[in-house]
Amino acid sequence: MRKSPPSQLARLRCLPRVFGMTVLALLIQVAFCGNVFSAAGNMYELGRGTKRNYRRAFEWFRKAAARDDADAQNDLGNAYLRGRGTQRNPVAACYWFLKSAKNGTPDARTNAGLMYKLGTGVPRNDAQAVKWVRLAADQGDPHAMFLLSRLYQEGLGVPMNAPVAGIWLRKAAAAGYGPAKRAMDKLVV
Repeated sequence: MRKSPPSQLARLRCLPRVFGMTVLALLIQVAFCGNVFSAAGNMYELGRGTKRNYRRAFEWFRKAAARDDADAQNDLGNAYLRGRGTQRNPVAACYWFLKSAKNGTPDARTNAGLMYKLGTGVPRNDAQAVKWVRLAADQGDPHAMFLLSRLYQEGLGVPMNAPVAGIWLRKAAAAGYGPAKRAMDKLVV
């Protein structure tokens, strides 16, 4: 008696394993990241399919960032900021956040704004903080929307403006950002 040929899915499950993952899972990870180096960095950073290893994640992010991968540049900035896989270096973190921010990454724009607001890795500059946070907020980043509301509320880098602060706070809360939702709850009491 002749067996029916295995289904495509069954064949994919039998693929060899790489980094402890099937090739299919690895290809899906690469598809989401858009860059095999960045995908490998994410796998090591998050412990997906392999043991978590910040040093290896850092090396893969560095390779991807050198190839102008904006998300990897942001990941590299985070590694430098937190000292994960490398020495903590706020100046290098800011460099990579800005490089990624100039390439349009909303998270990096928020990070760059925070670095300027706090004076971490760069001299404190509220106008630059507002510039980068506003760009990220305009791209729909809820964390940036919340930060922008705080900047307007405190008058940092922009004239103090409670109505505009409220608009950005409501946008952040509507986008599901937890701190904004809690701030809205306190206002409504």
